[in-house]
Amino acid sequence: MKRSLPGPVPTSPLRKGSPIKPRGRGDHGRALKDDDDQNGRIEGSMKDTDGFIKAYREFRDAVDLRGNDVLPDISTVSWCMLMGIPDVPADDDPSPDGCAEAIDQRVAILKAVFVEANRSRNDAFLDEGLSRYDRAGDAAKRLLQEES
Repeated sequence: MKRSLPGPVPTSPLRKGSPIKPRGRGDHGRALKDDDDQNGRIEGSMKDTDGFIKAYREFRDAVDLRGNDVLPDISTVSWCMLMGIPDVPADDDPSPDGCAEAIDQRVAILKAVFVEANRSRNDAFLDEGLSRYDRAGDAAKRLLQEES
């Protein structure tokens, strides 16, 4: 059964001993990389391009792309990101910046899938949805900082 956007349904438990640390593997593809590089959001975390593309495709294939005309809920998306959904390459990065990079990669994947699922919608709807994913990512990062 495919999930529907905007809020991915958690399907796996958190890692033991790290209640907020994101987990998984992922990637999103050329279009996202160009967009995110322009915004300076993912430049440092794109070391595993093949893994990122794989994660994007896995997540995209797990989502109902028929579009649901619903904007993402910032709180739900933030918590899903903290729980490691979708999986991204930066989840395997043990450095202090690994968690923030994982959030940035999740934002990129979620935004790409949102646009793909809602490609027939007007620009105002898409812009609002993309903005909400950015805000959810920022909220997730703030929660990570509070936990440290």
